Amino acid sequence: MANYNLENPLVSDVMTDALSDIDEDMLKDVRRIQFAKGYASIKLKDDTEMIYDQTAKEVMPAHEWYQKAHKYYCRRKEVQDRALEKAGALEAYNAVEEWLTEHAVIRQVERKDISGPDFEDYEVVVERELKYGYRLNAMWFEKDCIVLEICCYDRAIKMDCNISDCDNAYLIYKDGEIKEADYTSSEEGMVFTPIE
Repeated sequence: MANYNLENPLVSDVMTDALSDIDEDMLKDVRRIQFAKGYASIKLKDDTEMIYDQTAKEVMPAHEWYQKAHKYYCRRKEVQDRALEKAGALEAYNAVEEWLTEHAVIRQVERKDISGPDFEDYEVVVERELKYGYRLNAMWFEKDCIVLEICCYDRAIKMDCNISDCDNAYLIYKDGEIKEADYTSSEEGMVFTPIE
């Protein structure tokens, strides 16, 4: 059967790099290698766990790699928080992150264009499930609020999955509160209003 996931070939760059960079003596002692995004997990015949880090191009004991990964995550979180604070969006981001973890669905206005003499355009509020995941796509810095565009996936996302379509929903952060929103287009651009 053909592989229709053309964005993800059978052989990943991590596999090629790991097998190239691990020395031959260690390769002779490998029982299993599992490839992930950016690293490979290696189990030796004596049950020792090692990690190949694609960025560092080195093999290290698993516990050491996990410690480095945790430190890196903490540094990235600090950088992210400073960047959001600089933009005046840290409170909004934290509030939206909390809101998304506490809700199973996000409401969105869906518009249908039905043409014909007996039909009219209509709008309906639909609920998009958050169970398959979501990501922050965009931020609008309005005069009195911040609007965040959330992309909601409609199916489970696998590692390196190339997904091109998702449903965009909007959240308004204003005066410490989050509200689901919709937009209309005007000459000035997008105008956001809370969904009642």
